Amino acid sequence: MERSTELELIKRVLAHVAHKSTDMAAASSSLPVSRYYDQDRFAAEQKLIFGQLPRAVAHVSQIPDAGDFITLEAGEQPVLIVRTAEGGVNAFLNVCRHRGARLEWDAGGCGRKRFTCKYHGWVYDPDGALVGIPGSEGFPELNRDIHGLTRLPVEIRHGFVWIHPDPKGDLDVASYLGSLDQELSGFDLGRHIQFSPRRFPRKINWKLVIDTFLEGYHVRTAHQDTIAPMFYDNIGLSDQFGLHQRIVFPKITFGEMIDQPEENRSLRQHANVLYILFPNTMILVQPDHMGVFHGYADGIDGVVVDASVLLPEAPATDKARNYWQKNVDILFSALDEDFELAEFVQAGVKTAANEHLTFGRMEKGLRWFHENVDRIVDGQDN
Repeated sequence: MERSTELELIKRVLAHVAHKSTDMAAASSSLPVSRYYDQDRFAAEQKLIFGQLPRAVAHVSQIPDAGDFITLEAGEQPVLIVRTAEGGVNAFLNVCRHRGARLEWDAGGCGRKRFTCKYHGWVYDPDGALVGIPGSEGFPELNRDIHGLTRLPVEIRHGFVWIHPDPKGDLDVASYLGSLDQELSGFDLGRHIQFSPRRFPRKINWKLVIDTFLEGYHVRTAHQDTIAPMFYDNIGLSDQFGLHQRIVFPKITFGEMIDQPEENRSLRQHANVLYILFPNTMILVQPDHMGVFHGYADGIDGVVVDASVLLPEAPATDKARNYWQKNVDILFSALDEDFELAEFVQAGVKTAANEHLTFGRMEKGLRWFHENVDRIVDGQDN
């Protein structure tokens, strides 16, 4: 983040602190409850959003060495990510080119030199080349050069592995992020190390994962026994950058900067800064580490959230590991509180209680997010 941007955000927060106000939209808005359970709508989201837009799927520290790999579900596409001998990354559809079976079943691994299909034993190397066919005499006309794994566009940027889920898609992460690209570069994310990953399976629509992050209005009541005492009640900033957003959650120490000279002011030390990278990645910037969350739909009312923290360096001692683990436990406890409530929301939207949900003026991030979803699904951006 450029220093001029940081100082401007600090001034905006201090003004809200002084007036006990927060960023607000001009008016409240609403969303039909069917957005969270309509099967046709869900299918369109998977096709037009998760099937056509770039997204971050992993951090490079998860696959530091040649042959290291991870697998994941990117919408309806099973994906295999492999670190190359040259230090780059390959992304493939995790599908054997023989009879279409899943190729790699493990969630991840290290130093893999070959990937062998469990169905008929076809073998591929980390560059996706078809290098082994049991009973090859049965395929005399097969051109191995065109039967390697199907590649996906892939790029490493800001420490994350980004893919385009369409093998024929164009991937330009800098353009996709727009003005946020330069801002994210200031955090030096590529030098961080993933720590304490956890997977949260929940019975909620994928959009409810994003909803829980998009406002601070709920913090005082939903997190009263965990993180609420650390933050101002319902004071914050919300800014939109195309499909993406930045939200600032100031801590109660923020007011200490009122009498400080500008050169001593630090946004990160007195606030959490959240980046929502559309459609399903969130980066929570904290004073000395970051939380990262990717939400993957598991059916219309199911989701799997891959969560972890990024540390500036790997902990070298038990004392350091304990320090970081305490921070992780606080963060994940708050997530559990959010997701437990979201499960009740998912159940509630299917009742006759409401035809729509109401977003208050201070919840404008939710309005932006759902407007972006609707624009894409309704075809205005295609």
